[in-house]
Amino acid sequence: MVSRDISIYAPLLVADHHFPDSALGVCSMDKTNRSTWGKKVLIFIAKFLLVSLPLFVLWLVVGYFYISAVLLIVKSSVAIFGQKLPGLPMSLDLFSSPIPFISLIVITKGIKLQQRLFKMGIGLLILFSWHLVATMFLYLIVTGDSQLAIWKSVLLPSFRTFLYIFNLVLPFLLWFYLLGKTRIKRAIL
Repeated sequence: MVSRDISIYAPLLVADHHFPDSALGVCSMDKTNRSTWGKKVLIFIAKFLLVSLPLFVLWLVVGYFYISAVLLIVKSSVAIFGQKLPGLPMSLDLFSSPIPFISLIVITKGIKLQQRLFKMGIGLLILFSWHLVATMFLYLIVTGDSQLAIWKSVLLPSFRTFLYIFNLVLPFLLWFYLLGKTRIKRAIL
């Protein structure tokens, strides 16, 4: 039988043991530091929104050229195999992930211009590649064998949902990966 007597654990419960705050996972910020940290995060979010808004307006014009470039490359790839790309309904918001990524790179403090442009270029190349892969996959689902009709009805809506969610998350993941945890922490705080 298991003893329910906690007296055997008494040495572990003694209050005079000293553990550093970090060992316990306790934040050692006082009230003033927490208030300052909260203000800095709000300022970062405000900057993000202020930079994103004009980029979004610009995207309403440039985005169609971007989608056209993606579709042109996918059509060319499909033509190599002797097939034609059907008219896929492509929504501009499916491809809007460059907006938050560019905004995050622009508002991040402590990066030299050359390094900022290099990281932005790499991130945009990765986003463009992702859009190519996603469009090609949509093409394969839509134009697949007629025996895959059931899969089309299941895969297409599921993939579009995944695409929307992944497009929301990918710019932030790229920003985090390309800049690193310490630089991002410095950018916000």
